[in-house]
Amino acid sequence: MVVVDASVAVKWFVPEENWPVARRLLTLDLAMVAPDILAMETMSALLRKHRRREVVDQLPGQALGLLAALRVEAVPHGPLLREATALSLRCRHAVCDCFYLLVAQRRGLPLATFDRRLAALAGSLAIPLWSPDRVQEAP
Repeated sequence: MVVVDASVAVKWFVPEENWPVARRLLTLDLAMVAPDILAMETMSALLRKHRRREVVDQLPGQALGLLAALRVEAVPHGPLLREATALSLRCRHAVCDCFYLLVAQRRGLPLATFDRRLAALAGSLAIPLWSPDRVQEAP
């Protein structure tokens, strides 16, 4: 099982740096979990790319359908809000990212992210990072 963040989810739909690694997550027999803000953050990033004309017009709609079909366990963010806010203040980091860190920390799971600042913060909190090299594919 692995916690995935929006920097990974965006690359499920947009062929940019680390796209093959992100897509590989979808081919593994590996359960994924994320705070329930994952779809919102992913769509926000994709719509920003759309406004900049970096993706085709159809992509946001297609991504919305595919995100709904993916089996990513959604952890409610509400109960984590107070702790995420405290972590955000303490670490001077975006509160949205702190939800991913808390889910990984509470469940003892690795975090899959392409966000360098978030990865560094995860390391400082002793949260392991997901690596495609350490995961076995399903038979």
